[in-house]
Amino acid sequence: MSFRSLWVLLGIPLVVVGLAADVPIITGIGLIITVAIALSRLWSRRLFNRLNLNITTINSRIYHEEETHILVELENRKFLPLPWLRITVQLSNELEVISDSIRTITGDLYQTVVLRGSIGWYEKKSWKVAVASKHRGNFRIDSPVIHTSDLFGLFPRKQQFDVRTSLIVYPKIIELNDLGFHADRPLGENKGRNQLFEDPLRISGLRDYEPGDSLRRIDWKATARRGEIQSKVYDPSAAQHLYVFMNIDTLSHSWEGFLPEHLERTISVAASISVWATNSKFAVGLLANGSLLGSDRPLRLPPSRSKVQIIKILESLAAIQPLTMGTLTGSIRREVGRLPIGSTIVLVASHVPEELASEIRYLKNIGYRVSMVSTSAETTFKDLGTVPIQAIGEHFKQEPITT
Repeated sequence: MSFRSLWVLLGIPLVVVGLAADVPIITGIGLIITVAIALSRLWSRRLFNRLNLNITTINSRIYHEEETHILVELENRKFLPLPWLRITVQLSNELEVISDSIRTITGDLYQTVVLRGSIGWYEKKSWKVAVASKHRGNFRIDSPVIHTSDLFGLFPRKQQFDVRTSLIVYPKIIELNDLGFHADRPLGENKGRNQLFEDPLRISGLRDYEPGDSLRRIDWKATARRGEIQSKVYDPSAAQHLYVFMNIDTLSHSWEGFLPEHLERTISVAASISVWATNSKFAVGLLANGSLLGSDRPLRLPPSRSKVQIIKILESLAAIQPLTMGTLTGSIRREVGRLPIGSTIVLVASHVPEELASEIRYLKNIGYRVSMVSTSAETTFKDLGTVPIQAIGEHFKQEPITT
C-alpha cells in the first residue's frame, strides 16, 4: 500500500478515535484530512473540464534536413488550476528532436516527447519542440496524453485527447547543375514558347509526298483514290509540357525487394527536376509506378501550370511507397495519347528493363523530346537508341537547397 493510500484511509478513523477518546486535536486532524481528501477528490474529477489541448507545427511542410517546431498549446478555461502536469506526445523516429531541454522516450517505431509544467486558472500555456527531418515522408504527430493530479497528488488522473497533426517532409531538392546537368539547358531542350511541333492527333489536311516523310505520315486511302502518294498535314502544337516518368523499381524483380539508396536518389532527382521545370514555366506532371499509402493505383499527376501543382508533386513524392503498382511501361502506354506531341519527357530511373527502353525509344521516334536520367552508377541500361542519358550518381552528395 502506498503512502498516498494511507492518507486516504487515515482521515475518518482519526475522527472516530478522537471523538471516542475525547481528544479534540486528533479529531481536528482527522477532520482536516477528511475534508482535504474530499476536496482533492472533487478537484480531480474536474481536472479536465474546460481544458483544451491543441497540437500544430510552425511549418506543416519542410524540406529534407530542415528544422521546424511542434507547438503544443494548452488552455485552462476554469477556476481550478492544474498544479502539476505531464504531457506526452508521440511522433515518428524519423524526426529528430533537437531541443536539449525536452525529454524523449524512444520505442521501436515511435518516440514519446515528455513535457512538464503547470497551468493556473484561466491561463494559456504553450511548449515548443524543435525537430529536424531525417527522411522524407508524411509523419503523424498524435496521441497526446495529459497526466495530472489534485494539489496534494492524492488522485492522479490522465486523459488522452483526440488531437493530431502531421508534418510533410519533402525529398531532398538539389540544383540541377550540382547534379552535373548543363547550366543553360539542363535537359538539352529548347523551351522557347514559339517553337511549334506537329501533333499527329490533329490532322489538318493532305499534301503530296516529299522525300523524308515517314511511313506513318502517309494516308494510304487518299493515296489509293488519287493515284499519288499523299502525306498527312498535322496542326502545330506549341507544347510546353514536361512529364517526369519515374520508375521506382530498383531491381529486376519486385519480389527481390528494393535498394533504398537508389530509390531515395531517384525520388530526389524527380523532385529536383520538377522544381526546376516549375520555375522554368513548364506545365509539369509526374507519372510513377508506385502509389501513396492507402491507394491501389499508380501515381499520376497530369501536367499542369496550377500554382499548387508543384506542392502536389512534392507531397506525393514525400509519401510514395516502394510497393510497385504494375510496370511503368503500362502506365506510360495508358498516358501517352493524352500528352501533346513535342512535350518533354524525362525518365528518371535506376533500373530500365527492355520493355521500358523500347517504349522510351518509341516515344522519341514519334516526336516527343525524351531524355533519361540515370540514378545508379552500377546499373547497365538497355539500348535507348538516340535518347540522351544523364548519369548523376557521382554528383548526388551535394548539399540540398530549398526553393
